[in-house]
Amino acid sequence: MNVNGYEIDEREIERWVKRNTLRRILVQAPDGLKSVALGVIDYLESLGMSALLSADHTWGGCDLALDEAKSVGADGIIHIGHHGPVWFKPPENPPILFIPAYSIVDPTHVFEKLLDELERNGVKSIGLATTIQHITWLTSLKETARKRGFTVETGRYAGFEGLVVGCDYSSLGTGKSDAIVVVAGGSFHALGAAIWSGLPTWGLDPYTGVYRRVELKSVLASRLYALSRAMDASSFLLIVSVKPGQKRMEIAMRVKEALKRRGRKAIIAVFNDLSREKIENLGVFDAYINTACPRLVIDDPEIFPGPSLNIGELKYVLQGSLEGYSLRDSLFLDLRFLEDP
Repeated sequence: MNVNGYEIDEREIERWVKRNTLRRILVQAPDGLKSVALGVIDYLESLGMSALLSADHTWGGCDLALDEAKSVGADGIIHIGHHGPVWFKPPENPPILFIPAYSIVDPTHVFEKLLDELERNGVKSIGLATTIQHITWLTSLKETARKRGFTVETGRYAGFEGLVVGCDYSSLGTGKSDAIVVVAGGSFHALGAAIWSGLPTWGLDPYTGVYRRVELKSVLASRLYALSRAMDASSFLLIVSVKPGQKRMEIAMRVKEALKRRGRKAIIAVFNDLSREKIENLGVFDAYINTACPRLVIDDPEIFPGPSLNIGELKYVLQGSLEGYSLRDSLFLDLRFLEDP
């Protein structure tokens, strides 16, 4: 089924509905795929289902509308546009179907132009990755690059070759390539890949036909400035999300105790969707520790009224030194330092 330029497997939807004998289904999709969700709702209603659209944002496979479904009496959830759950195991009840939306936009022509630029930069081997929307083009892109003489490396994530998500780039492989190429809409995933890998990274947007190299200087400067300011903080707001794949309550409690042992005050605040207005409504704090989506402090630092940091960066604040800092610390979750006296 083609809905607004995306292929949806309607047979998988019908099998899932019949297998679970569902009657009312909540359909959830990220903002860019809400129109696709409307097409799925039409299809469900043609099968005799009652289908509802979740109008709220969803940021990834970590963000599932479980409470919303329960409140409206939905006995199943269809989550469109992501491969599956991230950082959590979904409950068996209600049944949940993650259904990818595969873009029909062919990125090959633009990819050929990008390969020209890579050749000019002396790149001979690439780590190739993409999002679930463009995963069906991966084999073709690999063959195109290899015919041009490039060595291509792809890893696996959640059973998909070359798949990356916003907070996990482990499929980028060994890190021995000369460069990374990420095929995805916008610059979000390419930025994450550059941070994770530390390698020269190019992002290719199939929708706009634009490719560009990712620059990290401003990101690094922003993170170092925030961390240097946070070193002098005596009061912290610890941010906890209730989104299923972002809920890290136990980690937040450990962080609070670690700060307390060092004579610093911390308050834990629980959010669903985070906004500056909600944070400012809680009063003034010297710094903000984010235990929710790690991309918030990188991509949306203006949400926080003061210096913000992720868990992987807290050790530098506690040790009072930025020596050895890497941008990858902003994505990497290493809690060993919490046990230090």
